[in-house]
Amino acid sequence: MSKLELAQQAVRYLAGICDGACTRDGQGFNGVDSRFGKSLAQQENWSEKQAMAAVKMLQKYKAQLSLSGLDIEKLFNNDPIEIPKKKEKPKEKRTAIIEKGKIKIQFPFDREVLDKIRDIPGRRFHDNSFPKYWTAPISYDAVKILAENKFEIDPELIAILREAGQAEETPIVEAVKISNIPGLKRTLFPYQMEGVSYIESKQGNALIGDEMGLGKTIQALAWLQLHPEKRPAIILCPAHLKLNWAKEIQMTLSDNLNTQILQGSKPYPITGEIVIINYDILKNWVKELQKIKANVLIFDEAHYIKSNSALRTKATKKLAKEIPHRIALTGTPIVNRPIEGFNIAQVINKTVFPNFMSYARRYCNAHHNGFGWDFSG
Repeated sequence: MSKLELAQQAVRYLAGICDGACTRDGQGFNGVDSRFGKSLAQQENWSEKQAMAAVKMLQKYKAQLSLSGLDIEKLFNNDPIEIPKKKEKPKEKRTAIIEKGKIKIQFPFDREVLDKIRDIPGRRFHDNSFPKYWTAPISYDAVKILAENKFEIDPELIAILREAGQAEETPIVEAVKISNIPGLKRTLFPYQMEGVSYIESKQGNALIGDEMGLGKTIQALAWLQLHPEKRPAIILCPAHLKLNWAKEIQMTLSDNLNTQILQGSKPYPITGEIVIINYDILKNWVKELQKIKANVLIFDEAHYIKSNSALRTKATKKLAKEIPHRIALTGTPIVNRPIEGFNIAQVINKTVFPNFMSYARRYCNAHHNGFGWDFSG
């Protein structure tokens, strides 16, 4: 047993029998030493100064300590007290990982880094947990800020951004040129072929915003023809366009596909490879549509989901959440105000505008008017 350990045991022995008396009574510490001695007894690690002061104090209690069974001679010899070196705590790392669909950010406190984290769109501080941490929506801007501040970035996070066409090493629109679509029954104009190439460059997550009459429908169907493996597909449109879509499918796609038009608000089994449904009844069909595990969602007249409070908007978002490829078609993605474009962008690719308030401040002149937030700008 080292001299330090002997001193610690001696102090704890005296503290254990001390009755808190304010005078010398032969039981533990006297009134002068009581507070200091009991404080030392509760501490696991002593400094060199504390150890020296303890041994000096214990000289007064040799008689009591002789009854403790401790090695008194070793305790009070002239050998120096060796204090073990404290193990250095491993330095906390700056980390950014994916957790529950968001970036979880942890770092040791640093004022400069903290100021940078506050620049991340949609960041949120979680102070009710230990250790405390930040979260942020997954976006290229967030990853860029973290990388610039020497965070360890989760490789899975980089992979997600690359798939979305937003990693720094990958251009936002990759150079993809489609010149031939095998089996397509109709001939595309050059600008329509460019539209199909654009959808392909975005991995099937895109907005086609051509004006009315320029063939948005045929561009979306041509991309479906390009990928016959991506079935089933769901086509969401206004009720008056359902038959037109069925006709276009028959005229455009080479395969003898089973096209099913859903009717009514009471769901029934879905068997079609291409399923056509209108916005008004979608809320009743979402669960049934989720069962078929569709690969593609084409939502025509996409401006129908401009309002957050509309049931068709909520239903469309819920359905699109589990579908890997989402193509929006509308000649008027913004009908009146910039805020109307946010939902379309969210459905197609959440990483483009991951945070509503950042979008609203940048494009909608978001401000508080004293009664609530105004996004009408």
